[in-house]
Order: sequence, then C-alpha cells, then structure tokens
Amino acid sequence: MKNPSFVETFLRRRSVLAGLVVGMGLALGGGLASAQPAPGAGAGRDPALVGSWFGERIENRVGMHRWKAERRGDGRYEVNRVLIKGTLEQNAAGELGYPPHVETREVGTWSSRGGVVFLAPDSAAAYAYRYTSLADGCVQLDQADPSSGEVARRGMSLGECKPATRRGLAAVLKVECDISEPELRMSQMLNLRIEQDADGQRYASYDGKRDPTPVEVRDYAVRKSFDPGRVDSASSAGAMVLLQIKQRAAAGSALAGKLGFDPAAVRVARMYLLIPPRPHRPMDNMGGSRSVLIEAFDGQDARLGAVLVSLPVIAACKPLP
Repeated sequence: MKNPSFVETFLRRRSVLAGLVVGMGLALGGGLASAQPAPGAGAGRDPALVGSWFGERIENRVGMHRWKAERRGDGRYEVNRVLIKGTLEQNAAGELGYPPHVETREVGTWSSRGGVVFLAPDSAAAYAYRYTSLADGCVQLDQADPSSGEVARRGMSLGECKPATRRGLAAVLKVECDISEPELRMSQMLNLRIEQDADGQRYASYDGKRDPTPVEVRDYAVRKSFDPGRVDSASSAGAMVLLQIKQRAAAGSALAGKLGFDPAAVRVARMYLLIPPRPHRPMDNMGGSRSVLIEAFDGQDARLGAVLVSLPVIAACKPLP
C-alpha cells in the first residue's frame, strides 16, 4: 500500500487537532518592586510605547504567562493576563488534570523617561522596565528599580511585540519547503501558500490542497540574551521553536546545510500557526504550536529565512515568486 505523503499526513492531523487557545496574554508586572517612581521620573511618554502589545514568558517549563497590554497616549494602560500551567494537579475529588487558566486584569498609569517605562497600577505597587528595541515593533523589557531606573540584578527580561500587522503581512506568502528526513524515509518538496481571503482571515494550502481553518499569526520578541544552546534561555514559544531548530541542525541532520541563518541572530520570530495548540494540552503552548511556519527577522528587521516545523519534521523553506 502506498505510504501517505507528508501533506496527507499533515492534513489528517489537522482535522483531528481541533481547537485554538488564543492567548489573552500577560505582563508579569505588578508587585515586582515596592518603591514608587522618583518625582518627575515619568515626566513624559515615549510614543513608540503607545499602542497594543503582545508578550509571553515560559516559567521553568512548568507554566506560561501571556499578556496583552494596551498603553494609551493619555497615560492610562491596561494589561490582560493569563497563566497557563503545564503540570498535572490533583483536584478535591482526587482526579489528576491540568488546572484551569488563571486570568487577571491590571489598569493604571504609565510614563517613561531615559529609556525606562514606569507603571503605577491603581491597586498595587509601582514597577519599571528599561526598554530597548529588538526590531520594528518589538522591544526587550528588563526589570528595573522604579526609583533609579537601574536594571535590577537577576531581574526578569521580557519581550513584547506589536501585532504582526505592525511589520506588514503580505497578502500572499509562498514558500517551498525541503522535507528531507532520511530517518523517516521522507524526501519531497512541499509548496506552502498562505493567503488572505475575502473574510480577512488567512488560510494555508499545501501543494494546492487548502485547509479550511484560519491561520493565526503571532510575532514573538526574541531577547538579545537568547542562547539557542540552552533550554533555559528560551522565554517564549517563538524562542522555544528556534531552540528545536538549532538542536536539529546541530545534530548533523539534512537541515544543517539548508537553514541559511543562525538562530542566535533572530530578534523576531513570526509564527504562522498551522496546527494551533490544543486546549487540553498546556505544554503545546509552552513548546510552541505543534505545526508552524516560522519566519526569522534580525535586529534590523531583515528577513533571515523560513522554516516549517511539524514535529518530527523540521524543513528549511525558500520563498517562491
């Protein structure tokens, strides 16, 4: 009997992996420091920080924080947070299962000065971050002392990006992916097309076979301190996928000579979620989606390359006209 192609296998998996976790997101903010900002410390507001932002942080592989932050030009802000736990817990009935997501909301005022953003929640202690640009639409936030603005020793480092449309999404994205996995006895070229439909959503087609479920697009900030050789340096799903790519390339697979870029140089990882995380599998959120196309951008917002990750397959992709 003929073995199913990668496309047929992929679409079969896609049909059974229903459901989508849309991360409401979360900033780790409130309570990081108890001191109030020094008088005049937040005298202005950097226009670059105004708008909607998405961020994510993996916590020692046992949980994930996600947030959506809205900083307005009038000095008010709102952060909607969700905590996704990836460890099994026992309920009152003695049953094991994943705990429900914990959602919180924070509102307050914000200001900035000298590369430091100061946040003062309405009902919690003030805190601060020193911010630096990673690429167009993404920043790195390093926990700082809200009185002096100095980066805290052993403080947290976070990443935030504006929505993916900030750096522009092509109406049609076409790539050819080289699926060469000798250990799986696979060798073929896959044409992947992602295009925006009349309903405003994006849909993927594999060798002309269209998948009916919309594709979600997320931009992940990848910190400058990201080390693709260390698991503990991957603070977001985007960085975690880069880590998987680096490990596969370093293992002497066919990917090594086709990747075309160093994962350590990536500052923004754009992920097209082809098979999204499953609601009943929190670890899917922590390790990224099980099937994604990832576009890599450097600190100057130049596109480094694209990789299809549909574990166990990881395939380098090149753009098509």
